[in-house]
Amino acid sequence: MSRRTPIFAAACFCLLASSGRVVWAFGDEAKPPPGGDSGRAGGPEKQAVTAEACVHDAALRLDQFQSLSARVRCKAEIFGQRIIGNGEYRQGSADAHLLRWDNKLQIGGEVATVQYVADGQYLWVHQNRRGKSTLDRVDISPVLAAEETFPRAADGQLVFGSGLGAIGGLPRLMRSLDTSVDFDELSENKVPARTAKGTVEVPVLLATGTWSATAWSRILPEQAAEIKAGAPPNLRRLSEHVPDRIVLMLAREDLFPYRIEYLRTSGDVRKPLMVIEFYEVQRNVKLDPQLFTYTPGLIPFGEATAQFIGNLPTP
Repeated sequence: MSRRTPIFAAACFCLLASSGRVVWAFGDEAKPPPGGDSGRAGGPEKQAVTAEACVHDAALRLDQFQSLSARVRCKAEIFGQRIIGNGEYRQGSADAHLLRWDNKLQIGGEVATVQYVADGQYLWVHQNRRGKSTLDRVDISPVLAAEETFPRAADGQLVFGSGLGAIGGLPRLMRSLDTSVDFDELSENKVPARTAKGTVEVPVLLATGTWSATAWSRILPEQAAEIKAGAPPNLRRLSEHVPDRIVLMLAREDLFPYRIEYLRTSGDVRKPLMVIEFYEVQRNVKLDPQLFTYTPGLIPFGEATAQFIGNLPTP
């Protein structure tokens, strides 16, 4: 798939961040999902928690939703390009591999569209750029089989943390961040949010961390032995498009990840590489099954499973 999807790989599978205050438009009231304490008595309202505990709970809660619908916006400055994206994201239950993501990207002065539809068996990728339309198909089963060879954390979760992927979507991204990042800072803030009753100040948690030793060993394989022995990574050899800090903005009430930032440190400055923001979020709503079907008709498509697997993080 690398032959046809460099803009999407850069915009969505890489990394994200921006600065400033965020204005959300919530599609529903923020309430914990059923069984919302995620196995921790009382949740964050009734006990002191760590950043890692909050992120872990956030990942577990996403797996409980039967559906998610949200608007998505993103901004990135990587590989010498400024990329701005807006789109609509919808998914079924986390293990059904049902996902639809319609996205419009502005790359400099150019506009492109990307549509991802995962129907449980195949992932369809339809792109339109520079007046040229392309369609690719990815067989999901071989992708999942390839991922079985990847390193895993003690709880069995995959160890890698990339962007919002079209197979697994937001729940998988959060699970990978949970296992790939050591979140060591937790702070509280309030941000303005639009609701049916007007603009209100919503309390949020900010969880900040850097890659785990296992993840650093894979990002900087030439330093793997030293990192595994306890030495900090030498970031002077880190590619400039790779982040070294991740910040999650979680709703204080139900830990939904409304904002995901990827930052790069240079001296005393943390430069934003990419940010993903979710708004008008609706949980457990009834979605039309036709959203997750794709019929190419007479449109020719390429078989891109091998390319997709080739672009995954390697063990």
